[in-house]
Amino acid sequence: MSAMNAALVLVSIPLFCFASATGIEIRRDRSSLKHLARILPLAIAAIASILFLSFVFDSANFPSNRFCTAMSLTGLLVAACGFLCRYKSRFAAGLIVVGGLLLAYFWLISRLRA
Repeated sequence: MSAMNAALVLVSIPLFCFASATGIEIRRDRSSLKHLARILPLAIAAIASILFLSFVFDSANFPSNRFCTAMSLTGLLVAACGFLCRYKSRFAAGLIVVGGLLLAYFWLISRLRA
């Protein structure tokens, strides 16, 4: 496995965590889609993960330090929501916390590039 493939797998972990948590939560309780407090952090986190992946591969247009800081705070907010919101599955909540912390870490590390 080349270094680029390893990096791609590493930065894809938060997106995988959020997608898995969403699947587990919806499978556990279909009415979770009606609770905005449960679904909104997952949607925001998925968007932030996809943005990070798109910026990693388009390194010429990498965002500013302010944007990276704001997105890392978004990752921390998602992690806090995973800890504080009442999800039906503890495993899904744990995936949200881990994914949010990794996302915040990757955005903070990317500030060094900008």
